[in-house]
Amino acid sequence: MKNVQNLFVLICLLITAQVSAQFSVGVKGGYTKAWEEYGDVGLPDDAEIDVSGFNISSLAYYKINNHLQVGIEPGFVQRGAACIPGWNVGPDPIFNADTKILLNYVEAPIMVAGNLGFFQNKLELFGKIGYGATYLSSGYSEQIQQLTGVDDPVLRAPLDLSDSSNMNRWDHGAYAGMGLGYNLGRHQVFIESDFYMAMKDAERFNTSKNRSVDFSIGYLIRL
Repeated sequence: MKNVQNLFVLICLLITAQVSAQFSVGVKGGYTKAWEEYGDVGLPDDAEIDVSGFNISSLAYYKINNHLQVGIEPGFVQRGAACIPGWNVGPDPIFNADTKILLNYVEAPIMVAGNLGFFQNKLELFGKIGYGATYLSSGYSEQIQQLTGVDDPVLRAPLDLSDSSNMNRWDHGAYAGMGLGYNLGRHQVFIESDFYMAMKDAERFNTSKNRSVDFSIGYLIRL
């Protein structure tokens, strides 16, 4: 009877070890360059439409086989745009080149990742694709008061995010990325670049789909 109990404990330990070995968790963060896609609207020749921000995410992946994983990457990212289009009484938009819109999102994309190992799996090249929802937690507008042209003041004001505002709180879109990791046993450090393409407009009444590129560094541990 004791041998049966010992065998049962050993089997449970082996199963637990096997299941644990299938999971990886980690964190990443870095710089974000963001802009908006305005459809068929013609931009001024000297328009600068991108803004800078940061991103940070936690990672949780399940290993399907040696080259394929599925997971989720909940996190926070700053998006937005500069040179915001607005419409006057005519058919053509005007652009507020001295105005920026800064948008803070929480997100939780579902990802599928594939990898290839090199140099006895010390180096790992990986790519990923995914889809997910994002939620606008807060937002701000920044407007430069063009007075003297030198160190002009910047007015920063929170955006109206009530149900009656022109901002869409919910967004969803596609993700794609690639990176390079260095493995140290169960641990990995990596660099990564990701692209986000929204399917909804950030503003309800204007074509304004979020676009962004993240440049991140991260750490992953295989449990």
